[in-house]
Amino acid sequence: MLDALQEQRHTLYVATSKPAVFANRIVDYFGLRGYFEHVYGSGLDGALGDKKSLISHILTCEQIDPDETIMVGDREYDMAGARENGIRGVGVLWGYGSREELEASGASACLCSPGSLISVFK
Repeated sequence: MLDALQEQRHTLYVATSKPAVFANRIVDYFGLRGYFEHVYGSGLDGALGDKKSLISHILTCEQIDPDETIMVGDREYDMAGARENGIRGVGVLWGYGSREELEASGASACLCSPGSLISVFK
């Protein structure tokens, strides 16, 4: 799925509430660095710890058009952060959240497998 999105020339970012220092280590550990333009996370002091602030920060830093952006996430916080920043939120069901949680928090779609993400990005 990541290969296909990269081939389609989509620019991907990690947006996690986890501290950035740990998120970067995780991305590197699993060999995923080449798929992501940048890894964004919270500060050890809690700065950018909520998805609304984090997504807003990413949109500003990267000069990203919200109308051309999709937030992919597995929890209500991801969908709320997307909604509060005017971007589309897509829920994934292979994470921690349930379909009910994601739909209630505004997910425009709930996907069952990583491969199904490819159709969302076309």
